[in-house]
Amino acid sequence: MFRRDEIPGAYKLPSGTIVIPDHAIDVLEGSGSISDKTLMEAIGIIEDASREILGDEDAGDLMQLIQRVLLEYSGGVVMYDSD
Repeated sequence: MFRRDEIPGAYKLPSGTIVIPDHAIDVLEGSGSISDKTLMEAIGIIEDASREILGDEDAGDLMQLIQRVLLEYSGGVVMYDSD
């Protein structure tokens, strides 16, 4: 990312050490995240496909498993409500 000039304010010392300013870390942390809307759309697609392949009951179990994984991964609350 440094070579592609994608880290705001980063510079290289003569020793070869790359220095990244604190404010750039905040920018970088948010650069790879997906929006809640995109996540909800993806979950909806997974649920539709699951219901088609597995049937309603098994798809419901799968969606509960996916929600638990997302909760554990995010460390927060995943707001998903199946219709």
